[in-house]
Amino acid sequence: MTGALSRLALARPRRRLERLRRDPAGAQAEVLGRLLAAHADTPLGRALGLAGVRGPADFAARVPLRGFEAHRPHLPRPRYWAQTTGTTAGQKDVPVTRALLRANAAAVQLLLASRCLELGALRPVLGKVFFLGACTPLARGPDGVLRGAATTIGLRERPWFFRRRVLPGPEVDALPSWAERMDAVVAQAAGAAGGRVPDVRVAFGMPPWLLAFAERLAARRGVTPRALWPGLELVVTGGTFAAPYRRRLEAAFGAPGPGGPAYRAMYSATEGFFGVQDGPDPAYLPLWDSIYLELVPPDELDAERPTRLRPWEAELDRDYALVVSSWAGLFAYPVGDTVRVVSRDPLRLVPTGRVRRWANVAGEKVTIAQVEEAAVRAAASLGLALGEVALVAKPPADDAPTGAPGRPRHRWLVEAAPARASAALAPALADALDGALAALSPTYRTRREGPTPALAAPEVTLLPPGRFQAWLEAEGRTGAHHKVPRILESLPPALSPAPALALSLSA
Repeated sequence: MTGALSRLALARPRRRLERLRRDPAGAQAEVLGRLLAAHADTPLGRALGLAGVRGPADFAARVPLRGFEAHRPHLPRPRYWAQTTGTTAGQKDVPVTRALLRANAAAVQLLLASRCLELGALRPVLGKVFFLGACTPLARGPDGVLRGAATTIGLRERPWFFRRRVLPGPEVDALPSWAERMDAVVAQAAGAAGGRVPDVRVAFGMPPWLLAFAERLAARRGVTPRALWPGLELVVTGGTFAAPYRRRLEAAFGAPGPGGPAYRAMYSATEGFFGVQDGPDPAYLPLWDSIYLELVPPDELDAERPTRLRPWEAELDRDYALVVSSWAGLFAYPVGDTVRVVSRDPLRLVPTGRVRRWANVAGEKVTIAQVEEAAVRAAASLGLALGEVALVAKPPADDAPTGAPGRPRHRWLVEAAPARASAALAPALADALDGALAALSPTYRTRREGPTPALAAPEVTLLPPGRFQAWLEAEGRTGAHHKVPRILESLPPALSPAPALALSLSA
């Protein structure tokens, strides 16, 4: 009976997954048609002439790329305004419509169903869901519309029976500070006042904040999430690349495999959900049937007539700017991300960074994804479990004190446990990072070659654990929706090492 019930419950998501893998072109043509029909009679639709657009080729020819400011005058009054955090661009309020909420909810359901299909059972969805997000209270603006974090809006709009399964509850969201909320989260997750520990099967959250919860749980109760929730089946991350945190996440929440949770990620932004990891493959299956995607060479974004490709027309393993048309009422909108198509059957992509966020002082054009992967490889080669990592590209004017005047270099800021933060570690780690990044980026490798390379050897500055978090808090950026930027334009004074920790040595 249980097997028959599982097959019945999973039949629809199974069909959806099969179509996303098999027929991206058909699904994209259909979703574009629905988007055009739904928005043809809106202020933006009339301004763009959406009623007259006939198919993808006509859309690319007639609807120009438009940033948020070009959309703003035409946005109708939405159900909610979702506030972005301004991590890599200015803060803005993105419209949240009922259709966008339905599309986002369906994406979450698809990811959960994909895990159930792997297991051939409904176990992941039969317990509680731990959701650590930016769930601060919504506020009503001058226009009378509620505004706040997209995660808060999404949870507010879920059916009552689902909301009752989510931890923490709304009383935690109402607490005034992040520190108070974290303590309350630990209390609920561990069974407050000697109560029964909830049977958590799925944990959602940004990697650094899941780890912050695990650390607070260990400090308050002396246990790991894995020990607390033996039935945990799935850990879902989003908001930032998970790879640099993976070893520590597995130590806290359990290693994948028999009896352990699977690790999956969602590729999303305030403007919509773009893709899901539907299995062990780390690349994302795009949600072809709920958002319309185009790819543009990054250096053509400001061109009068940029090259606009359907994802299956793109070259493999080349960076493109991601352009979306979504149920938020945004059309031909560059979200600011770069992505790569990494396979064709089925077609999958991976995010690689931000369009205007590179480490690029010598033409090396190192992306956020390369910074994170280099850190993972270097740490593995030295048997380290690193904390947060960031890179500062130092121009030539800043380089004279290092003994290589006139040449720029990269400075890596790395959190390491005090026991490992020795003078010998910094140059070893710098050398490992240099080699890992050279293997990942041909443009970096060529600028590091020769007796007088264009880019001097990198240096590593070791920082104590928690230094990045202290910096974010000093900047007023607290909460689960704030993340450590992997590439910094300059070195913030708060991240300069104290004299006792000045282990910044060249490779």
